[in-house]
Amino acid sequence: MQGISFVKEFIVYSEKNVSLVLLSQKQFRPALSFALKDFLLEEGAGVALVSLTQPSESVAREFPEAKKENFWIIDAFSRKSDSYDEPNAKVVRVDSPSNLTGIQIAVEKALDAMKGKKVIIIDSLSALAIYNEKDTLGKFIHLFSNKIKLQNNTGAIFTVRDSTNAEALDITKQFCDKTYDFAELYISSIEMAQ
Repeated sequence: MQGISFVKEFIVYSEKNVSLVLLSQKQFRPALSFALKDFLLEEGAGVALVSLTQPSESVAREFPEAKKENFWIIDAFSRKSDSYDEPNAKVVRVDSPSNLTGIQIAVEKALDAMKGKKVIIIDSLSALAIYNEKDTLGKFIHLFSNKIKLQNNTGAIFTVRDSTNAEALDITKQFCDKTYDFAELYISSIEMAQ
């Protein structure tokens, strides 16, 4: 996880906010893993990950230290509709990234089951933008953001900036409390090290 400590800025200021986290392709997976691990290790925190870029089995394997009652994976990658438990996570699979109603219902189910601080992370906006019309995506992000804020929870939407269309970014920025653009930071630090 070396080289992505800049994500701490987002983590420190994220509580009870909805944040948009813009990353480069190279830093996306390590930064997402870093943030998830930080939230999962926080005492009493519950985390729900809406995964659109990898199957729930892969996510669960990556975090063996997670406790099942505090870790939910909403899997819209696997193209199945069911629920089951991994040894360290509760999993709800939604049949498609375009099934925003199914995703929202799964998020609400996770929020209702979690105790204490609740963190919801969407991986990733670019995948949602591919599968959904901009107006539909805007309504979903608006609903997601409002629900998080009204319940005093923490939300984060991760995306690869260069893979996300400008309209989707603009719509999402409207409903987020803060946008963290780390995409250039990583490239600059690599270039400086060489």
